[in-house]
Amino acid sequence: MANEIKLGAMVARLQEQLDQLNAAVGQAGGLCRGAGWITGGGGGLDLEKASLGYKINPAGDDPDLVRIYAGEIDRIAVAQTDLTVANNNYTYVRRTIADNTMTVLVGASVPADSATYKYYRLYRFTVTAGVASILSIYRPFDIEDGNGFTGTVTVISSMQYAANALQYKTKLLTYANGSLTSVGTESGWNTLFTAVTGCPT
Repeated sequence: MANEIKLGAMVARLQEQLDQLNAAVGQAGGLCRGAGWITGGGGGLDLEKASLGYKINPAGDDPDLVRIYAGEIDRIAVAQTDLTVANNNYTYVRRTIADNTMTVLVGASVPADSATYKYYRLYRFTVTAGVASILSIYRPFDIEDGNGFTGTVTVISSMQYAANALQYKTKLLTYANGSLTSVGTESGWNTLFTAVTGCPT
Protein backbone atom coordinates (compact mmCIF):
# COMPACT_ATOMS: atom_id res chain seq x y z
CA MET A 1 0.00 0.00 0.00
CA ALA A 2 2.85 2.38 0.82
CA ASN A 3 4.36 1.86 -2.62
CA GLU A 4 0.97 2.45 -4.28
CA ILE A 5 0.54 5.75 -2.42
CA LYS A 6 4.09 6.76 -3.27
CA LEU A 7 3.46 6.00 -6.95
CA GLY A 8 0.22 7.95 -6.83
CA ALA A 9 2.04 11.05 -5.62
CA MET A 10 4.76 10.56 -8.24
CA VAL A 11 2.20 10.17 -11.02
CA ALA A 12 0.33 13.29 -9.91
CA ARG A 13 3.61 15.24 -10.11
CA LEU A 14 4.41 13.69 -13.48
CA GLN A 15 0.94 14.65 -14.74
CA GLU A 16 1.74 18.32 -14.06
CA GLN A 17 5.07 17.99 -15.86
CA LEU A 18 3.42 16.29 -18.85
CA ASP A 19 1.01 19.21 -19.10
CA GLN A 20 3.97 21.61 -19.04
CA LEU A 21 5.79 19.57 -21.68
CA ASN A 22 2.73 19.55 -23.93
CA ALA A 23 2.61 23.33 -23.62
CA ALA A 24 6.32 23.58 -24.42
CA VAL A 25 5.90 21.32 -27.44
CA GLY A 26 3.12 23.58 -28.67
CA GLN A 27 5.39 26.60 -28.29
CA ALA A 28 8.19 24.86 -30.15
CA GLY A 29 6.43 25.66 -33.42
CA GLY A 30 7.43 22.42 -35.11
CA LEU A 31 11.00 22.49 -33.83
CA CYS A 32 11.33 18.75 -34.37
CA ARG A 33 8.98 18.38 -37.28
CA GLY A 34 9.55 15.05 -38.98
CA ALA A 35 11.43 13.52 -36.05
CA GLY A 36 8.48 11.20 -35.45
CA TRP A 37 7.26 12.41 -32.09
CA ILE A 38 6.55 16.12 -32.43
CA THR A 39 4.15 16.35 -35.31
CA GLY A 40 3.92 20.04 -36.05
CA GLY A 41 3.46 23.56 -34.81
CA GLY A 42 0.43 22.64 -32.70
CA GLY A 43 2.10 19.80 -30.84
CA GLY A 44 0.03 16.62 -31.11
CA LEU A 45 1.94 14.52 -28.57
CA ASP A 46 -0.76 13.07 -26.28
CA LEU A 47 1.45 12.06 -23.39
CA GLU A 48 -1.36 11.45 -20.89
CA LYS A 49 -2.95 8.88 -23.17
CA ALA A 50 0.34 7.25 -24.15
CA SER A 51 1.86 6.81 -20.71
CA LEU A 52 -0.86 6.82 -18.06
CA GLY A 53 -4.09 5.51 -19.57
CA TYR A 54 -6.32 8.08 -17.91
CA LYS A 55 -6.86 11.85 -17.73
CA ILE A 56 -8.40 13.80 -14.85
CA ASN A 57 -10.63 16.70 -15.90
CA PRO A 58 -10.11 16.08 -19.64
CA ALA A 59 -12.05 19.14 -20.81
CA GLY A 60 -10.76 21.42 -18.05
CA ASP A 61 -14.23 22.14 -16.64
CA ASP A 62 -15.06 19.15 -14.37
CA PRO A 63 -12.31 18.40 -11.79
CA ASP A 64 -13.82 15.15 -10.49
CA LEU A 65 -14.35 13.67 -13.96
CA VAL A 66 -11.87 10.99 -15.09
CA ARG A 67 -11.41 9.78 -18.66
CA ILE A 68 -10.28 6.16 -18.98
CA TYR A 69 -8.71 5.77 -22.41
CA ALA A 70 -9.48 2.83 -24.69
CA GLY A 71 -7.33 -0.28 -24.41
CA GLU A 72 -7.43 -4.06 -24.29
CA ILE A 73 -7.83 -6.68 -21.58
CA ASP A 74 -7.13 -10.28 -22.52
CA ARG A 75 -7.11 -9.08 -26.16
CA ILE A 76 -10.68 -7.78 -25.82
CA ALA A 77 -11.28 -4.11 -26.63
CA VAL A 78 -12.35 -1.73 -23.86
CA ALA A 79 -13.94 1.54 -25.00
CA GLN A 80 -12.95 5.00 -23.78
CA THR A 81 -15.20 6.04 -20.89
CA ASP A 82 -15.71 9.20 -18.79
CA LEU A 83 -16.63 8.67 -15.12
CA THR A 84 -17.31 10.96 -12.17
CA VAL A 85 -15.38 9.73 -9.12
CA ALA A 86 -15.91 10.24 -5.40
CA ASN A 87 -13.28 10.06 -2.67
CA ASN A 88 -11.49 6.68 -2.55
CA ASN A 89 -13.44 5.35 -5.54
CA TYR A 90 -12.03 2.63 -7.75
CA THR A 91 -12.37 2.51 -11.52
CA TYR A 92 -12.58 -1.01 -12.90
CA VAL A 93 -13.67 -3.08 -15.87
CA ARG A 94 -16.50 -5.61 -15.68
CA ARG A 95 -16.28 -8.42 -18.21
CA THR A 96 -19.47 -10.31 -19.01
CA ILE A 97 -18.23 -13.87 -19.42
CA ALA A 98 -21.05 -15.00 -21.74
CA ASP A 99 -20.29 -12.50 -24.53
CA ASN A 100 -17.05 -10.73 -23.46
CA THR A 101 -18.75 -7.34 -23.15
CA MET A 102 -16.39 -4.94 -21.36
CA THR A 103 -17.82 -2.10 -19.26
CA VAL A 104 -15.79 0.51 -17.36
CA LEU A 105 -17.37 1.33 -13.99
CA VAL A 106 -16.68 3.26 -10.79
CA GLY A 107 -17.44 2.33 -7.19
CA ALA A 108 -16.33 2.24 -3.57
CA SER A 109 -15.00 -1.29 -4.07
CA VAL A 110 -14.34 -3.79 -6.85
CA PRO A 111 -16.75 -6.75 -6.75
CA ALA A 112 -15.48 -10.31 -6.52
CA ASP A 113 -15.47 -12.46 -9.65
CA SER A 114 -18.53 -14.63 -10.20
CA ALA A 115 -19.83 -17.16 -12.70
CA THR A 116 -21.31 -14.25 -14.67
CA TYR A 117 -18.68 -11.51 -14.40
CA LYS A 118 -14.92 -11.07 -14.11
CA TYR A 119 -13.54 -7.79 -12.74
CA TYR A 120 -10.27 -5.91 -13.40
CA ARG A 121 -9.41 -2.97 -11.16
CA LEU A 122 -7.67 -0.07 -12.90
CA TYR A 123 -7.13 2.95 -10.63
CA ARG A 124 -8.16 4.46 -7.29
CA PHE A 125 -8.74 8.19 -6.82
CA THR A 126 -9.08 10.65 -3.98
CA VAL A 127 -11.38 13.68 -4.19
CA THR A 128 -10.73 16.76 -2.05
CA ALA A 129 -12.95 19.85 -2.33
CA GLY A 130 -14.38 18.42 -5.54
CA VAL A 131 -10.97 17.89 -7.19
CA ALA A 132 -9.82 14.36 -8.08
CA SER A 133 -6.25 13.09 -7.90
CA ILE A 134 -4.69 9.67 -8.41
CA LEU A 135 -4.12 7.47 -5.36
CA SER A 136 -3.23 4.04 -6.77
CA ILE A 137 -2.50 2.53 -10.17
CA TYR A 138 -3.23 -1.17 -10.50
CA ARG A 139 -3.33 -1.65 -14.28
CA PRO A 140 -1.11 0.89 -16.04
CA PHE A 141 -0.81 -1.22 -19.20
CA ASP A 142 -2.99 -3.22 -21.55
CA ILE A 143 -3.69 -6.45 -19.67
CA GLU A 144 -2.86 -9.59 -21.61
CA ASP A 145 -3.80 -12.15 -18.97
CA GLY A 146 -5.92 -12.36 -15.86
CA ASN A 147 -2.93 -12.31 -13.51
CA GLY A 148 -1.72 -8.80 -14.33
CA PHE A 149 1.73 -7.61 -15.37
CA THR A 150 4.88 -9.03 -13.78
CA GLY A 151 8.22 -7.42 -14.57
CA THR A 152 10.01 -4.08 -14.59
CA VAL A 153 9.25 -0.85 -16.42
CA THR A 154 11.39 2.25 -16.79
CA VAL A 155 9.23 5.38 -16.56
CA ILE A 156 9.93 9.08 -16.98
CA SER A 157 9.65 10.63 -13.51
CA SER A 158 10.73 14.23 -14.23
CA MET A 159 11.08 16.44 -17.30
CA GLN A 160 12.40 19.93 -17.88
CA TYR A 161 13.37 22.27 -20.68
CA ALA A 162 16.39 24.22 -19.51
CA ALA A 163 19.27 25.96 -21.27
CA ASN A 164 17.83 25.01 -24.69
CA ALA A 165 17.81 21.32 -23.77
CA LEU A 166 14.92 18.90 -23.23
CA GLN A 167 15.92 16.70 -20.28
CA TYR A 168 14.34 13.86 -18.33
CA LYS A 169 14.90 11.58 -15.33
CA THR A 170 13.75 7.98 -15.00
CA LYS A 171 12.79 5.47 -12.33
CA LEU A 172 12.56 1.67 -12.50
CA LEU A 173 9.20 0.27 -11.34
CA THR A 174 8.82 -3.39 -10.44
CA TYR A 175 5.42 -5.13 -10.67
CA ALA A 176 4.18 -8.55 -9.55
CA ASN A 177 0.79 -9.73 -10.85
CA GLY A 178 -0.33 -6.18 -11.58
CA SER A 179 0.72 -4.68 -8.21
CA LEU A 180 3.64 -2.30 -7.73
CA THR A 181 6.26 -3.87 -5.46
CA SER A 182 9.12 -1.37 -5.59
CA VAL A 183 10.13 2.03 -6.95
CA GLY A 184 13.79 2.50 -7.90
CA THR A 185 16.00 5.51 -7.27
CA GLU A 186 15.55 8.40 -9.68
CA SER A 187 18.28 8.78 -12.30
CA GLY A 188 20.22 11.93 -13.07
CA TRP A 189 19.21 14.30 -15.86
CA ASN A 190 19.43 12.83 -19.37
CA THR A 191 19.40 15.11 -22.41
CA LEU A 192 17.06 14.13 -25.21
CA PHE A 193 18.12 16.94 -27.54
CA THR A 194 19.46 20.47 -27.49
CA ALA A 195 19.20 23.46 -29.78
CA VAL A 196 22.84 22.79 -30.71
CA THR A 197 22.69 19.05 -31.51
CA GLY A 198 19.23 19.20 -33.06
CA CYS A 199 16.33 16.81 -32.92
CA PRO A 200 16.57 13.03 -32.49
CA THR A 201 16.34 10.97 -35.68
